[in-house]
Amino acid sequence: MAATRIFTPKNRLAGIIGDSQDPTAEALQARAEARVESLKEDIEQFLAQRVATIERIATEREDILFAECLALGEAALSVCEVAGSAGHKTLGEVARGIHAMVDALVTQGVWHTEALQAHMNALAVVAANPETPVEDVGKMLARLKAMRDRIGVQD
Repeated sequence: MAATRIFTPKNRLAGIIGDSQDPTAEALQARAEARVESLKEDIEQFLAQRVATIERIATEREDILFAECLALGEAALSVCEVAGSAGHKTLGEVARGIHAMVDALVTQGVWHTEALQAHMNALAVVAANPETPVEDVGKMLARLKAMRDRIGVQD
C-alpha cells in the first residue's frame, strides 16, 4: 500500500486578507482624514493655481479660448477631482461642468462660448465667495446643468 501524502494548497488570500493585528476600516479612515487635513494648505494652493488658470483663460478672446480649451479642460478636471477633499464641493461641481463642456467640444464638436463663459464666471463667483448660501448654490448648479442639457452637453 502507498504511503499517505498530505497536500496543503497555498492560501492565495493570505496576502490579501489581514489578521487581527491589521488596522480596522475606521482606523484607516481616521488616518486618511488626518493626512488630508495635513495636506489642506497644499490642496488649497493647488486649487488656487488651477482656478487662476481658468480665470486667465476666461478673459481671453474667443479664438484664444478655443485654442486653449484643452488646458482649460485639464485645469477644470484637476479642480473637480481635488476640490471635495478641501471642502469645496461647489467649486468642484462647477469645474465639472466646465470639463464636460470642453469634453463635448473634443468628442462631439459642441462649442458654445457663451455657455462656457457662464460656467467660468460661476466658477469665479464660487471661488471668491466660498460661503455662498446653500439655496443659492443649488439654484446656480441647477441652472448650469439645465444650460448644458439644452445645448446637448452630456455630463
